[in-house]
Amino acid sequence: MTDKLTDCDILYFIEHPSRELDTATAVKYFCEKKFNLRVVILSLPLGFRDATHKYRAKVAVFPFLISSDIKFYYQGGYYINHWKNVTYFNLNFEQYFYSANRSFKAPKDDFARSRVYQQAWSNAFRDYLVEFGVDPAKIFVNGNSNFMLYREPYRKLYANKIELGRKYELDHSKAWILLAENYGWAFLSDRELNTRIDHGFERSSAYRCREVNKQNISKVLRWLHDLCADRNNIEIILRPRPAVSIAEWKDTIEKEIGHLPSGLHIIKNGTIKEWILSSDIVLSSVSTCLMDAVVADKPAYILEPVRFPQEFVPEWFDKLDHLTSYEEFLSTVDKPVFNRRHAALRDDIIVENLANGDPIQNLAGYLSTLVMNHRGEAVFIPSRFDSIRHLYRRAAAVKGAIVGAFTGEPVGSRFESDKIEDRDIMLKMSRWGEVLS
Repeated sequence: MTDKLTDCDILYFIEHPSRELDTATAVKYFCEKKFNLRVVILSLPLGFRDATHKYRAKVAVFPFLISSDIKFYYQGGYYINHWKNVTYFNLNFEQYFYSANRSFKAPKDDFARSRVYQQAWSNAFRDYLVEFGVDPAKIFVNGNSNFMLYREPYRKLYANKIELGRKYELDHSKAWILLAENYGWAFLSDRELNTRIDHGFERSSAYRCREVNKQNISKVLRWLHDLCADRNNIEIILRPRPAVSIAEWKDTIEKEIGHLPSGLHIIKNGTIKEWILSSDIVLSSVSTCLMDAVVADKPAYILEPVRFPQEFVPEWFDKLDHLTSYEEFLSTVDKPVFNRRHAALRDDIIVENLANGDPIQNLAGYLSTLVMNHRGEAVFIPSRFDSIRHLYRRAAAVKGAIVGAFTGEPVGSRFESDKIEDRDIMLKMSRWGEVLS
């Protein structure tokens, strides 16, 4: 089998292209241009198993890697135990925790603590990794590449308001209100919720969080319904989080307010960054998109008609203003202002996350060092049960799709936008060549 493998220096896995492809392709650009490395970008949820049978890589980059057993997240995840002589690198794409998931997100086994190289955006996250047993020598304190994309020259990659308006049939002369929703808990089934409980969440807190998110969705949708009725000079862009489908949101809207009001648009295409840069105000619940917004000098507010449980709010949660009533909501969206609290949070974020220069170029340089220091030839050594397990999981996926067709549940559609086409990567690389040259 190894004779048929395609050689590459780095396999760069991403979870959600709309969230991660911009950074991944920028890193690929610098790896290839500066260090003459071959980087292959693949989908983690849709392509991990196939990658282990197709490529022979020196370094494998993951958005998260807290255990040698990642089947909790994706099909075929457990095959990582049989992928030998690969240097693993964990981007740690989520580094802002709340108390309920602090230990849930931590490295789980000796593999994650001692064999995986780790990226930390800040010294605080470095200390967190060390606290949970990670070898300090394997921690790369870099900065947050995501925030860097809002600064020059990277932000030139994104379409402006006029271009987005033309593409999605939105009036660019109106005020744009971006709701970057993060109500994922509300869409979890009992089975999904219990899986999280089995992996470390406290049971009563998990069920309470789901219920509070459902209550907030109900009230916020009524606010949006009334706003659309009261104002005709706005465009509201409801952007589902990557793991929630448009179908799920349409069903929820139909149940809560009966129909999609004129002026409210559910749009999952494009990247969150271009929507933030083109919007006049950014709203969310407990989402780091609000941190992105202030870095981009956009007014950002937390929607909280129902108070979130304390164990599910991050440290930065109280650094922004909360809108708890329709009256507050209406007066804020009528006259959005980038205020002192926004500026203070922006400055704190920049000091903590962008203090070490350009984290995108830094990451490319660090990965090139891992490639140069790599020893041995990567090889996948399957167990005798792997083929049977894979066929079983494929059969289970087909069964789920059939059940969904009869029950109306959006089974499988949560990864509707996670497929990565080669042409998408080529287009991004071409654009980076224009922006960064």
